[in-house]
Amino acid sequence: MTGQLKTIINKTCILGLALLLFACVLFPASPGGQQTTGTETETKTGEDQKIPEEDEPAEEVETLPRHKLHVIYMLEYLKPNEEQNPWKSLYVDYYGSPSTTFNYFIHLGSVFQEDGNDYIGIIGAARDWTPWFYTYTALVSGTKSSYLPKFRFDQDFNFKFGKKRNLVWTIGMTYIDYYHEALDVIFSSGLTLYTGPWVLEYRLFQNHSHPGNIVSYTHLGMVGFGKEKKHWSYLTVSSGSQAYLALHVLVPQEVRQDAFSISLMHQQWLRKNFGFTIEFEYLTLKSGFDKYGIYAGIFFEF
Repeated sequence: MTGQLKTIINKTCILGLALLLFACVLFPASPGGQQTTGTETETKTGEDQKIPEEDEPAEEVETLPRHKLHVIYMLEYLKPNEEQNPWKSLYVDYYGSPSTTFNYFIHLGSVFQEDGNDYIGIIGAARDWTPWFYTYTALVSGTKSSYLPKFRFDQDFNFKFGKKRNLVWTIGMTYIDYYHEALDVIFSSGLTLYTGPWVLEYRLFQNHSHPGNIVSYTHLGMVGFGKEKKHWSYLTVSSGSQAYLALHVLVPQEVRQDAFSISLMHQQWLRKNFGFTIEFEYLTLKSGFDKYGIYAGIFFEF
């Protein structure tokens, strides 16, 4: 992909987010709108959505917090061991909900290295445009390193179906530009079902790695259980392959490695606006490495 085309894509992504934020300011949601994207913006799908049954009596709706601060500390162990083990990271997330149909977030992180820290920043927004359609948009950029993106853009389009609008069909696109002269373009689609305290999701990702346009696929499944202001637990499993064109050899060769990951996350409210999260993750890359991750955090809502 030429440098000129990359520049055009970068500017288009930035313009898309700017237009989204401008539209949210120009066309603010009414105070009585139905909240469907929730206060946990990183889930993108509205855990705290509650749609009453037809015969269920109306009840007073509790006002949700407009702000949330989440601090997370991460330890990641790699096998075989590298020069630095474990990897240590600290992330601070802020979530804002100006209205019931618009959420945004700011994510700042640091990866502690012996020869200097690396940093990453993310901004994003989720917006309900109609009772049956909402979008999720995010921009990511990290400092120069072999594992952080130079620029990343995520865009999801979400369509709600069913009498309760509790079945969501997602169509997504991700663009990732790395510092080491490579980029990925990822297309995805999947379904999420909200039924009682359960959340069920399946999503298929098709990755195009450049140069070479090497195509690979990943399947993701997630099961969630809980209730907002009480607790949430999520089990996420993904399986597929990572493929790219190796350029460090005399004759460029396609490299394809099977990958599998599983994670278990629990979020618990200890008080009305305070709680903790803990997560365990395992990732294995065939003929590559194994990674074990432990993440712990606390959050405040106000």
